[in-house]
Amino acid sequence: MPDSWLAGCHSLLGHIDQAIGFFPRRGPDLWIAAAFGLNGDLGEAKATLSEWLKFHPKLGSLARVRASLPFPGHPQFLALRERTVEAGLRKAGMPEE
Repeated sequence: MPDSWLAGCHSLLGHIDQAIGFFPRRGPDLWIAAAFGLNGDLGEAKATLSEWLKFHPKLGSLARVRASLPFPGHPQFLALRERTVEAGLRKAGMPEE
């Protein structure tokens, strides 16, 4: 299992310190921006999100990220993602619309 998957799982479970430790440092990642936001490291969260948006300028809002997902997702997963990943992205400065 790739480290980024383990990091994503830890993020969803609320194990933010473990998630940050598993994220590979090969470039900006939306999930690590969220993890930094949840961890309270807002400077790092904003910087990571800003770098990620340079590569994905059309995904500059939570609504656009949701619309880009290749699958609709189970309602329980969507609720969990809302409480974790999306909450962290809001703290990083990503707008809703």
